[in-house]
Amino acid sequence: MERILNMTAHDITEYSEDDCLALNARHLVLKDQEHTSPWEVLPFSGQLATADRKVVGRGHNHKVTYENVSDLPSGYDLYVVSGIYVDACKALGRDTSKLRVSFGAVHDANDDRKIIGCLGLAEV
Repeated sequence: MERILNMTAHDITEYSEDDCLALNARHLVLKDQEHTSPWEVLPFSGQLATADRKVVGRGHNHKVTYENVSDLPSGYDLYVVSGIYVDACKALGRDTSKLRVSFGAVHDANDDRKIIGCLGLAEV
């Protein structure tokens, strides 16, 4: 069994695609929210993967550079992180083979603007 550490600022709640209804090609809602349980929940670990970034410019002329990323604790097979952390690692030439991000946002059936989970984790 893989040891996974969630280093995002929230729990990662994964649902099966079979439990979702597609409103369009990119918008999924849970069919029966009251009677559907997630197949996995990765709780927030209390540790954040952070990136130091610098943004220069205004309007549509921004330039983003990354200066550093936080170190990841050892002993895990995979780390769930934010897209910004992944971008910083790539820009700094860091190994991203153990990094994962959530994909397939699942929305609340009663308020389709609210994201309540995802379909899983993706390689970066």
